[in-house]
Amino acid sequence: MIPRNPAKFKVSITENGTNYVEEVEIDEEKELEYFHVPAHNEVAQADHVYDFKNNLAVRRLINQGTCYLEPLPQDLPKPSALKRGFKTASQSPSSENSVIARKYWTVSEQVDKNLLRQEVQDFCGDFPVFRVEEVNLSNKTRSGLEKRSTGNVPAQFQRIPFCTSTPVVPTRGPNGNFACLPHEMLYTMEVRDILCTWYIICHYDKGMRSMVCPVWKHEFNSYVCYKSVNCP
Repeated sequence: MIPRNPAKFKVSITENGTNYVEEVEIDEEKELEYFHVPAHNEVAQADHVYDFKNNLAVRRLINQGTCYLEPLPQDLPKPSALKRGFKTASQSPSSENSVIARKYWTVSEQVDKNLLRQEVQDFCGDFPVFRVEEVNLSNKTRSGLEKRSTGNVPAQFQRIPFCTSTPVVPTRGPNGNFACLPHEMLYTMEVRDILCTWYIICHYDKGMRSMVCPVWKHEFNSYVCYKSVNCP
């Protein structure tokens, strides 16, 4: 079998008046997709590899020297469909024909890179790999950054780490008690490293008997940590 060369695409994008080019490489044979998004506006530079063989997504942040491992996006087309979508769709996505999604993640544990396929190991190089879990901030926070304790912090919020090794937390008074009760404490979160990716959403059209890719998706991803815990 003759190996197929990866298909390469460049997507011209304009965001809030800023122009940049997202580079995409699709390897059908290895079931891999690579995305490179340069820094723009307040978005950090990031490289992404989507491993369809193992249903994993890995983000590489050069400025941090870190890789983050997460589940594969459910609506991301497989390599063959994505390549077809890029070939048939406009290479300049517009906000009028796009879906915007925002996701927040928190670091859960470091991953043994030896358990990952060789292509992913090569992608991360010497960078450590951390597994991340999605956090739903929609109903648990105020302004997306603060939440008040309810006595027992929900499980997903218990796993959120502090941003530094010396966090700002309430101090105990002479009697050994805090200035407020646990359920009154206010947890302030910090959103770090805002990243974004553009890709095509595809589906099979029974009437046309073919794969169609009518919509672009603009996905924002950020990492959160606790900045401080204060009493009102």
